[in-house]
Amino acid sequence: MGSGGEDKIISGKLECNLQFVNFWERAVMKRILIADDEETLLLAYKKLLNEPNVEIDTAQSVIKARQLIETKQYSAVIVDLRLDCTKKMDGLAIISLAKTSFPDSTIIVLTAYADSVIRNEVFKQGATYFLEKPVSALHLRELLESSGIYSLKAPPVQVL
Repeated sequence: MGSGGEDKIISGKLECNLQFVNFWERAVMKRILIADDEETLLLAYKKLLNEPNVEIDTAQSVIKARQLIETKQYSAVIVDLRLDCTKKMDGLAIISLAKTSFPDSTIIVLTAYADSVIRNEVFKQGATYFLEKPVSALHLRELLESSGIYSLKAPPVQVL
């Protein structure tokens, strides 16, 4: 008993099971990117949108958001249009990159500077929703539910 052959079989079964678990987690897990230069807003949205089987990443810069989009798959991207306060609309680049990388994803654009020209450009780049700040986490959650990111009527998990 305990021969090398049995150890390989057990090891092979364990590896196979782990691969299945990893596949299943990826299939079920939804991932959201929130990109905003306001740290308190990022932390609040991350806390209030938290739920099992939903991974939330945050970015406070265009560079960080680009890196995340280039290395991970997202079901939804929430982006501030003026992600970098020194530039006018650099969130547009994030919208375009996200939509190109994930054509079926939900893109929610937040801004405190809304007008019809900006709104049209945002939708032209591929945004799903365009919201004027302030935006409640509850409203974001409802939009994400309607997009299939969250289960309908699932209560949010409170992080203590």
